[in-house]
Amino acid sequence: MTRTGALLTKNRRFIPLGATILMFFLAYAFGAASYTGMRDPQVFLNLFRTSPFYIISAIGMTFVIISGGIDLSVSGVVALTTVASAALLRSGDWNAWVVILLMLAMGMAMGAIMGAFITYLKVQPFIATLAGMWFARGMCFFISDDAIAIKDPVFRLIGQTKILIPGLMELSEAQGQPAPFMSIPVVVALVWFAVRRLRRAVVGKVGEDDG
Repeated sequence: MTRTGALLTKNRRFIPLGATILMFFLAYAFGAASYTGMRDPQVFLNLFRTSPFYIISAIGMTFVIISGGIDLSVSGVVALTTVASAALLRSGDWNAWVVILLMLAMGMAMGAIMGAFITYLKVQPFIATLAGMWFARGMCFFISDDAIAIKDPVFRLIGQTKILIPGLMELSEAQGQPAPFMSIPVVVALVWFAVRRLRRAVVGKVGEDDG
């Protein structure tokens, strides 16, 4: 018990992450036991393939929460950048890569504006980001109140390219099933997660050494 307590105390920063991963796999195991369709490896991978932007947003939100802040504007900013991208691409006059860079700049600009309100005007983060969320959502309806299909080949290439997984590919072929795959946004999200974890580990190690 003493060794276990010391181990948990030493690695307490990993407890929330470990608990989240454990709950994820428990929920999936319950679904797989209840529904045979969820036992397909591709169904498991689709949990990541359909929502890589959630992973990227969650990584950013983690650092906001760790610093003692809160950000309610994430969903609105994601919606605004998506709708604005679709509207620009619909005209056919914009290059897809320029649109991507422009949306990144717009998202960072909105974050900087809300951060300035919080830092310099002493507005509560809850109020500032709530206002940012409603502003972003309102701009979505201002741009278009109908769904806009994105038919740009670059976006289709990024979203629909299939990255086969070694090991699972051979196993599926042996069973006569389609090979499981991931998409480029999933890989980007996982790489971003690994980079942030590595950076945090390095910063933490440096802090311990300085201490």
